[in-house]
Amino acid sequence: MKKLTIQLLLVFSAIYGVSQEGPGGVGETDGTSSLLLWLNADYTKQASGIHVGLWLDQSGYSNHARPESGLGPTYSKDSSSKKGVLNFNRMWGDHLIVNNTPLMSPDEISLYVVGKISAESEEWAGFVLKESGSKWENGYGIGRNADSAQLIGFTTDFNTNGVKASFEYDEWQLASLHHGMGSLEFYNRGELMGYKPVTEAITKNSSTMWIGWTGSHLDGEVAEIIMYNKRNSVVERRLIENYLSTKYLLNAEEDLYPYEADGFIHDLVGLGKAEDGSEHVVSKGPGIVSIGSPSDLDIDEYLLWASCEAGESEIIKSGLPDQISSCLYSVWRVSETNLAGEEADVGAVDLTFDLTEIVTPDLEGIVLLIDADNDGSFSNDKPIEAANNNQLREVTFKSVSGLAHGTHFTLGTTSQAAQVFEPILLWFKDEIIDSALYLNWKVSAMSDITAFLVDKAGKANDFIPVGSIGESDLDGKNMQFMIKDPNSRQGYSVYRLSVVGVDGDTTVMGHYGFDHDVAIQAYSIRVIEEERQKLSEEMAKSHKTIEKSRKQIIVERLVYISIGLLSIFIVIWYFRRRYSKAKKEKDLLLQQIDELKKKGVALSVTEPESRKDLELDKSKIEQTIDSKLGESAWMILNLIFENPSISNKDIAEEVSLSLEGVSSSLRRMYASFDITTSSNMKIALIMKAARISSER
Repeated sequence: MKKLTIQLLLVFSAIYGVSQEGPGGVGETDGTSSLLLWLNADYTKQASGIHVGLWLDQSGYSNHARPESGLGPTYSKDSSSKKGVLNFNRMWGDHLIVNNTPLMSPDEISLYVVGKISAESEEWAGFVLKESGSKWENGYGIGRNADSAQLIGFTTDFNTNGVKASFEYDEWQLASLHHGMGSLEFYNRGELMGYKPVTEAITKNSSTMWIGWTGSHLDGEVAEIIMYNKRNSVVERRLIENYLSTKYLLNAEEDLYPYEADGFIHDLVGLGKAEDGSEHVVSKGPGIVSIGSPSDLDIDEYLLWASCEAGESEIIKSGLPDQISSCLYSVWRVSETNLAGEEADVGAVDLTFDLTEIVTPDLEGIVLLIDADNDGSFSNDKPIEAANNNQLREVTFKSVSGLAHGTHFTLGTTSQAAQVFEPILLWFKDEIIDSALYLNWKVSAMSDITAFLVDKAGKANDFIPVGSIGESDLDGKNMQFMIKDPNSRQGYSVYRLSVVGVDGDTTVMGHYGFDHDVAIQAYSIRVIEEERQKLSEEMAKSHKTIEKSRKQIIVERLVYISIGLLSIFIVIWYFRRRYSKAKKEKDLLLQQIDELKKKGVALSVTEPESRKDLELDKSKIEQTIDSKLGESAWMILNLIFENPSISNKDIAEEVSLSLEGVSSSLRRMYASFDITTSSNMKIALIMKAARISSER
């Protein structure tokens, strides 16, 4: 500032002039200004991956965008800026429309788009289009050339009033189109791409506005769209483009704010005076700080400010002045400069803080903190104390001359209250309970709140009531609330939470985007995970129990193992004994065969070529065993005589009997021949039959 002295008056009233709350501080958001359309993907809080069925307009004119068909684009966070974006997929034909109204066909226009086009996009696929045919012969749009990396901004007629601008695929673009005051201009990232002289108003049409379709479907992303029904002045355009380039971390021409790298990217606002004499002398934007009434604003001088979270700011970590217990959750940093990047001086200014949505239990303790010596610390700067106090929610500091290029500022307090400077609304979200949808929210204080209202809007755009909590249900102690949506439906809805104050005014506190299908799927997964967790906990408890009795279990297992080993030993001993006995019986039979050999009998059994010398004698055998041998039994006996090692299966095939029939016949012969051995029974049988047949 030109003077280091500070003339301060703290009052609680509106500052001189009208502070504008639009992007960059240009335009109002109550539906009364030239700001016709403001689609900001970050305006509605929602989860990544959901399909957006309603993109809320912040202009106050309710020019909301919705899918013409299908589910709509998906919401996600940009990896660099961490800001919300909508992802359009050409394969699904994702696009949105804004319904036509007379206001959407203005005579003049300033249109801004922050978006990205992928190399997979179809020919002619761009960002925004409002025209009634297919040749771009009326209306306006920011599209893309057929087969080259060129954006096209046009009004009325593409061939006559079209300006082209080169771009890179898969990189963020900041395109702006301006028609009015005798010219058509098209900018990309703050650089003028082309100029056309125009004298006529934009040709009107009754078509809807398309987003993500300009003759072909976009494959890419759109983060923000802003439109005015007048051509913005030079200073207004620069403020809006700096708001967008700072927010989305884009390199741009006419960059007036150099502190993005330090985290100051939120709600950039500014004032200034351009070389053509256009000026902007009071701004508030979407944040809570309004600055205006510069005392010495010259041509090519600008004052801009943006915020970062207090926890991210090094200046807060360096400490606060004595007596100051805490500060606001945001810190702002000032850029006071010109187009050449040199420091400027706009004189003293008025600052107003809107504390409507912030807990301030002790207004008398609020002070303004400015790093006046620009050393990166508030601790050695004198706080600016309040001069008087009333019950309104705005705090204004008059004729402050301590701001300069690079300085920080915020609010501090001497109050010891635990919740001072907290946002009133801490969170607003959904919860699925037994497949039913509930809206939950938590506040940090209940002062001045007499009721909560929840309503919702879907593709029809109109908000309808969901439920409310009245004064009779508010005890001042409970800070967390819940309302069930009895008519939750499939698809996407935007829920809006509002509070009613003691003066009867209604203030919107937050929006929440909800995709019913995605939420139910997530709920099912969560239920499964909870059941899995319960099972894991039960298993852990069982494991703990097992650990406690581990020694006992080991002893029991040793006993079982010992019994098992003993059983195995007994079984092995039994079979070894049985095998030994069978071997002895076999050895005895072999000895008998050896004796028969000496008589010539065994030779007929073991050597087939000599069997003619000895044949089985059926009559002797029947006489000896005192039993008749049937035909099958006789055949079986001869087969064994010919081949003592023949199996029952082979015997069954030879005599045409079943396996069970052969076994039955053998059992009868074992009984008739009085064969008592438990093994080698066939050999014993044929030896006895041969012995009987060889006796004279």
